[in-house]
Amino acid sequence: MTDLMGLGISYGFIAGVIGVASRLVASGRMGAKAGRKVIHVLVGHWWFLAMALIRQPWVALIGPGSFVIINALIIRLKLLPALSGRDKNYGTVYYPLSLLVLVVLVWYGDLNAWIGALGMMIMCWGDAAAALVGEAWTARRANQVHGPGSGGSTRAGPDRPSPTPPPPGTLSSPAALRPEPDSGTPGGNGEAPGTGLPSNSHAPDRPGDSHSPDRPGGSHTPDRAGDCHSPTAPRSSSPGKKTLAGSLAMGVVSFIVALPLVALALPEAGPGTVLAASATAALTGSVLEYLTPLGLDNISVPLGTAGILWILFL
Repeated sequence: MTDLMGLGISYGFIAGVIGVASRLVASGRMGAKAGRKVIHVLVGHWWFLAMALIRQPWVALIGPGSFVIINALIIRLKLLPALSGRDKNYGTVYYPLSLLVLVVLVWYGDLNAWIGALGMMIMCWGDAAAALVGEAWTARRANQVHGPGSGGSTRAGPDRPSPTPPPPGTLSSPAALRPEPDSGTPGGNGEAPGTGLPSNSHAPDRPGDSHSPDRPGGSHTPDRAGDCHSPTAPRSSSPGKKTLAGSLAMGVVSFIVALPLVALALPEAGPGTVLAASATAALTGSVLEYLTPLGLDNISVPLGTAGILWILFL
């Protein structure tokens, strides 16, 4: 009876988290990405409910097993904007799948339940920290390179005056932001006002020349801020648009989260062992999150961190 009550409380908890986040997204008080992060962080705390209320292994499997199917349907049918992004990222399917594997290892195997909790909490809190800090860092770098609202670099130097923003209707290419030459006249061999040519391009003999990258009829599309083909577009320093700053943030948060859970998992261990195990878990989680693509870090991070501690410290 306690197990079934625990299962009911589990469904109520998860449904409440998803429902509140979805309502906030639908009302416009929260973005879809923020809604997914709220769900990502809070749903993982189901693990503590399962530890306290569920004893039978088959009952513990029902919750995460059912949500593997439910989340796949939500994403495919776009039933909840808080869960389903435009890119159909199946990370929300891998999430309960990792819970399912940890339940098997704990309820059917020998894995310490607190180590299972550690794997989940590092995925919940560490991954969320990596995403938030990584996005903030990327936006900051983009502003430094391009300037707010500019398609080119706005950094001025002693020999380079700050470019004047283009008037409405003018393409904001890096070439368009260069100062106009004094001798350029429309239709002449010089540069047309407001549309200087890139230094490595061929100067056209007349307007509309097919070799001109900045005139109608040219085959080159002017660079835009964020254009993946733009030589000045900000590029991520890691695969999957992940950043070193985000991974460092994940390491710090993961270490803080791991300390109490490692202490509970290793009650007889000294402070040095607890610190070493926590640092190992944080480092492992950060590296796995950085290297794993396509939302698969929702599997690699919890299973990898729990597995490495199980092997090295238990």
